[in-house]
Amino acid sequence: MTGPVLWALMGHWRRNPLQLFTVLAGLALATALWSGVQAINAEARASYRLAADILGSADRAQITARVGGSVSVADYVALRRGGWRVSPVLEGRYDGIRILGIDPLTVPRGGGGLPEFNRTDIGAFLTAPGLILGRAEVLDRLRGRTLAGFETRPLLAPNTAVMDIAVAQELLDVDAGWTRLMVDPKQPLVQV
Repeated sequence: MTGPVLWALMGHWRRNPLQLFTVLAGLALATALWSGVQAINAEARASYRLAADILGSADRAQITARVGGSVSVADYVALRRGGWRVSPVLEGRYDGIRILGIDPLTVPRGGGGLPEFNRTDIGAFLTAPGLILGRAEVLDRLRGRTLAGFETRPLLAPNTAVMDIAVAQELLDVDAGWTRLMVDPKQPLVQV
């Protein structure tokens, strides 16, 4: 059965070679288009995943203040004393740069777009004048505006600088309160 059908099609396309060319070209174009769309979608998914990790919204629960307010130190202390693993974050903009002030001792490890810290980093973060992490172009824009040291971290989000909360408060001219509290996904069993 297949033979006569193929023979009939071949006979038709022998008389109309332009139709054969358009069918083959259409199939090739459709295959190329499908492959291209799949590649673009895969790249977009990877980019969205990376952006979510960089911005810290991937799998992190957060406690934020009401609109226009800030999370108080008293709220933070009450949660910590209650056994919750939370970490303060101060976020703001300075000269178009996203400033991210964190506490490296309480920040949840892994993900969240935050750099991993070793003992040297934490020491530099916590001792005066502090340490600012970011991409080279961001750090160049901040030089001369603070006494803190600088360390290049090319994997951080573009246009973002990460520093200790005290350095961020000084740079952003903020006296008290934080933008949000990050909740560590690994809480003690009592809290779950």
